[in-house]
Amino acid sequence: MKMHEEIKDPTGIVHPWVVDFELAFFNEQTLSSVHHWLRNWWWLSLLYALFYIIAIFVGQSWMNKRQTKYELRLPLVLWNATLTIFSFWGVCRCVPELIHALTQHGFMYSICDTTYMKGITGLW
Repeated sequence: MKMHEEIKDPTGIVHPWVVDFELAFFNEQTLSSVHHWLRNWWWLSLLYALFYIIAIFVGQSWMNKRQTKYELRLPLVLWNATLTIFSFWGVCRCVPELIHALTQHGFMYSICDTTYMKGITGLW
């Protein structure tokens, strides 16, 4: 995995420390295939949400039947640390684009324009 020192987004934002997989949305064919997949398979998100809700209730009833508690401190610390790093990385990629859109083009552009879908911000 190669780390690039700086990459300029299609909107003109310069992103520091870019990893190869973040460059996927610079390719128009990749971007088009992702949009096509999302348009055709949107309904899977409903199935995943339904499965998640069912798993919560089944898991709660199963845990209530156990006599001993789970010791989950270490897995939860690892999960939260990983989630924190992932979220911070995403914020570092998306906030410069948002600030650029708000200061250069205005609020309406930051919501309605789809140029953010290309490049690094499009991935995040």
